[in-house]
Amino acid sequence: MTQLGTAGGDRLRGTFSTRADGRPGRATDDVAVWVEGRIHYSAEIRARLAGRGGGGRPSSGLRCLLRSLYLAHGVDFARGLDGEFAVVVADRRGPRRLVACTDRSGVRRLYYTWRPEEQRVRFATELPALLGMAGVDVAEHEGALDAYLAAGAQLGEHTMFRGVKVLPPGAALLVSPDGPRLRTRPEEDTEPDRADLTRRPGARLRALLHEQLLGLPAADPVAVITSGRPGADLLARVAAASGRPFHVFHGGWPSAARGIAGVPRPGRTPRTTHHWVEVRPDTVPDRLWRPLGQLGQPHADPELLLTHVLCGAAQEAGSRAIVAGGGGDELFAGHPRVADALSAPAGLAWVPRYLDQLAAVPRALRTRLYTAEYASSLRRHGPALPAGLTELLNDGEHGRARRVLTAELRYVLPAQGLRVLPSLARSTPVLPYCRPSVVRLATSLADRDATAPRPAQVLAEAARGLPLLGPPRPAPEIFSPELTRALVPGRPLGDLARDVLSDADLRADGRLRPDRVAALFARQRMQPTALVARTLWALLVHRLWRHRFFGPSRYPQDAGEASAASPLAFGP
Repeated sequence: MTQLGTAGGDRLRGTFSTRADGRPGRATDDVAVWVEGRIHYSAEIRARLAGRGGGGRPSSGLRCLLRSLYLAHGVDFARGLDGEFAVVVADRRGPRRLVACTDRSGVRRLYYTWRPEEQRVRFATELPALLGMAGVDVAEHEGALDAYLAAGAQLGEHTMFRGVKVLPPGAALLVSPDGPRLRTRPEEDTEPDRADLTRRPGARLRALLHEQLLGLPAADPVAVITSGRPGADLLARVAAASGRPFHVFHGGWPSAARGIAGVPRPGRTPRTTHHWVEVRPDTVPDRLWRPLGQLGQPHADPELLLTHVLCGAAQEAGSRAIVAGGGGDELFAGHPRVADALSAPAGLAWVPRYLDQLAAVPRALRTRLYTAEYASSLRRHGPALPAGLTELLNDGEHGRARRVLTAELRYVLPAQGLRVLPSLARSTPVLPYCRPSVVRLATSLADRDATAPRPAQVLAEAARGLPLLGPPRPAPEIFSPELTRALVPGRPLGDLARDVLSDADLRADGRLRPDRVAALFARQRMQPTALVARTLWALLVHRLWRHRFFGPSRYPQDAGEASAASPLAFGP
C-alpha cells in the first residue's frame, strides 16, 4: 500500500457559517476540502475512483481525491479511508452544510463548538487552537472533574470545557442551519484476510508490522519510541530486524540496577541505533507544564511524560517520522487492565474491576474525596462514563474478549494513548497497530477465542526469534515505583503536589474535601503506596491544568504557540 498524501504542517482550524447571506468565504469553489494528517492509497479507494471513471489514480492531489469521493458518496465519503486524518468539507451548493470526519482509530481529533445565535461552528484539530479563537467560551464543564478522575481522560464526545465537544471515531459531523448532529459511519468489513486464518497469529502480526515499517519513505530518518511495554517493545525489535536504518529511543524512569534490571544501554544492532532517555522524578514539575498546554486537557497517565520526552529526543536527533506502539497492548492483551478482564471468572464481576483499573481514582475513593455540594451537583449531570461504554461491557452481544476490545478501540484508546501523539510529536505519527489489517487480526482473535489468551500471548509469539535489544526488561507497572516514592512530602514532586493541593486552594474550589486530601498526604508520608500516589498524581495534574488555563498565566497568553496556522473562514 502506498501513501497517498500528507497534508501540510499547519494545524487545521476554522469557522463555518450556515447563513447564506454575508460576504463570501475564502474558498473559490462551491465544495472546499481541508485535510490534516496522512491517508494511504488503498485498493478500495482505487476501486471507488475507477467506478467514477477516474482511472483509479490520485493524479490531482489529496484534496481533489477527497472532493471527488464526497461528490460521489456524500457524507459516507470517508468509508474505506485508511490513515490518520481529519477532513472538513464545506459544501455551499444550495443550503450550506459542513461535513467533517476523522480516522476510525481516533488518532486525529476534531474539536468543535456551535453558537446557535450566530449559526456558526468553530473547529480545530488541536484543542488549544480552538480555545484561542474569538467566540469560544473557555469555562470548565461542571462534571468534568468527575469524568476525568473516572477514566484518567475525557471519554466520548465531551471535553473538559463547557460547550466544546470532540468528534468520536467512526462518526461524521453534519452542520446545517438546524445545528450540528452526529451520524455514525457505516461499519467497515472486519473479516480477516485469509492469511490471518491459516498462519499463526504471532507470525501474522509480525509480518504485518514488518510490512508497514518497510513501507515508510526510505529517505526520511525514522525513530521508533518505546517505554518498554510489550507492544512497543515488539515494534522496536521488528524494526531492528528489518534491515532498514532506524533510531530506537528507549524511555523510562531511573533504575537502581541499570544494565542489570533490563535497562538497555545506548548502542547499536545492525543498522539500528539505540538511545536511552531517562526521566528523573525530580524533573517532573518542570516537564508537566508544556504537554498540558499542548493537549489542552489533563491526562492522568504518567506515560504522557515519557512520550513527550521521547518525541522531543527523536526530533532533536533529526527524525522526521516517529513510529509508536500505541494500541498494541490494548489490542493483544498486553495491558494489565485488558489481561485481568479476560482472565477473570465467568459472570460480570470483572466489569467493576475493569472500570476501576481504567480510572485515575477508583470509584470508592473518588466519592469519598468529593464535598457534599459537588456530589449533589454530579447527580444532575448523570454518570461520569459514557452510557455506551457501560452498556457495551455489561450487555454486549459479543463475547467478553470482543466487548473489551471494542471498548478499548471505541472509547479508551482515542481518549488516552492515541490522542497525545499528534500533539506531542508535532507531526503525524506512524501507528502500525492502528492500521485496519492489524485491527482485523485482533478482532478475529477476539471473536474466535473461546478461552482467554495468556497476557500478551500473541505479542510474545510474534517476538519469538527476534533479536533482544538488551537484557530482558521487567514489565512496566501501571504506576511506577519511582513516582510512588517521589510523591512523598519532603521530595520535590511531593512538595509541589502538597503546595498545589493546599487546603486553602481546595476550599476555594469547593469540589474536593481538604481534610480527605490531607489524609492522603499523611498516608503517603507514612507508607507510600501506588494507589495513593496514583490518586495524588491525578489530582496534581488536574490542578496544574486549572492553573494553566484559568490561573494567572491562563490561556491564551502563554499557550498561543499551540497553533500558528491562520484559521479558515467559510461563510460570513
